[in-house]
Amino acid sequence: MFLRFGLVPTVVITSKEAAEEVLKIECCSRPEAAGNPNVHLQFNIREEENDLLVKKLTEYALRLSPVNMKKTIYVLVGSILCRFGFGQSLREC
Repeated sequence: MFLRFGLVPTVVITSKEAAEEVLKIECCSRPEAAGNPNVHLQFNIREEENDLLVKKLTEYALRLSPVNMKKTIYVLVGSILCRFGFGQSLREC
C-alpha cells in the first residue's frame, strides 16, 4: 500500500514474505559505509593501548606504587585519540 504523509511517500507492507521481496530490490538497500574498514583499525588501536595500560598498571602493582587513575585514564584516552588522528602514540610525541 502506498501512502503519503505530507511530503513523505510511504510504502506499507503487510506480510513478511512481501517485505523480504521488497527489500531485495537494489534501490532499497543501503550503500556500504565508507568508514567500515576503519572500524577494525580503530578496534586494534584501542586494544593495543588498553594492553599497554594493563601492563603499566601491572608494573605499578608489582612495585606496590600508588597510581593516579585520573591521570592514567587521561593518558589512555589521549593516546588513543593521537593514534586515530595523527598515527602516533602520545608516548612517542
